[in-house]
Amino acid sequence: MMEGDPDTATCTYQYDALDRLARTATAEQPAVLRFYLNKRLLGEIQGAVGRTLLQHGDILLAQQDITGSAASATLLASDRYRSALHALNGTADQAPRYTPYGFCQPAAEPATVVGFNGECADPLTGHILLGSYRVYTPRVMRFHSPDNLSPFGKGGINPYAYCQGDPLNNTDPTGHNPLKAISKAASAVFKGKDPLRDEAVEGIQELFPNVHSFITRGEKGKTLNIHGHGILDENGDSLLTSLGKNGEQIFLGGDTVGNKAMKAYPGETFSKARLIPCMSLVGQRSFAGDFARTTGLRTKGAFGLVRATTIEGVMKKNRFRLNRTAPGFMPGEITPAGKVKEVRRYQA
Repeated sequence: MMEGDPDTATCTYQYDALDRLARTATAEQPAVLRFYLNKRLLGEIQGAVGRTLLQHGDILLAQQDITGSAASATLLASDRYRSALHALNGTADQAPRYTPYGFCQPAAEPATVVGFNGECADPLTGHILLGSYRVYTPRVMRFHSPDNLSPFGKGGINPYAYCQGDPLNNTDPTGHNPLKAISKAASAVFKGKDPLRDEAVEGIQELFPNVHSFITRGEKGKTLNIHGHGILDENGDSLLTSLGKNGEQIFLGGDTVGNKAMKAYPGETFSKARLIPCMSLVGQRSFAGDFARTTGLRTKGAFGLVRATTIEGVMKKNRFRLNRTAPGFMPGEITPAGKVKEVRRYQA
């Protein structure tokens, strides 16, 4: 509970069994109930208003607000630290600007519940409670209380410092010891896995007009690659586009392309397949799902957009590059049995 002089407001904070902030209450407004998925805030309810965050892995996508029977959605654009940099809906277009330490002039009616580094600022004080452990104040750029891991432990020599005085290259989601905010892409480079590396290509085949296949090699064997343009049909299922005999646009499912691809490489054994088209994992009956069932191969695809070498570039140099650091790149994998799992964003 925070208390001050009689003219200041009082707020009560309650926590769940996992030490996460579950409820805040003031005398002036309805209590706010918070709900989590693992360590991530999933949504909150305040009186008759419910707010839900839509996210894919570490990427914030949107916030849905429901008041009674009325619902609205706010699209979110965030940086790699999950700071909400832009919020857009039918009535609001907000683009908050943060100092390196996270201070932002609060909007009269914030369009989203999350802000700096994907954290929720306390509406009464503007403070951020990190790791349910310490209160951080962006305005004064420091913690209110000392770190019990300081000065000789991981907390650093200054027990009140936020990110050891370097918030651009560190984050501190726990309120204890700051973490190096090296991007996963850079981490992959340090481990010898360049996210922008070129791969040697062999066996290029045109399966259909504008749909090609080729083979790449890895430590675990050969990968069957499919290159083309993905779209969603009226049911929201993913397909590939091609051309018919008279030049008209036609659409191909994963079963059709999978059958043709396997026949194009008689005698070859593949350890897995990789689909280059955009949105190949989207839909109840996705292109990737049909492809995996038809070929019997564990198949990697994407839920969103894909940036990669064009097929003309592949043919010219026999090299291929998949941009694993591109914004919106959300890879996934599906088994022949239809089990889908998310893949680490910068994984090969």
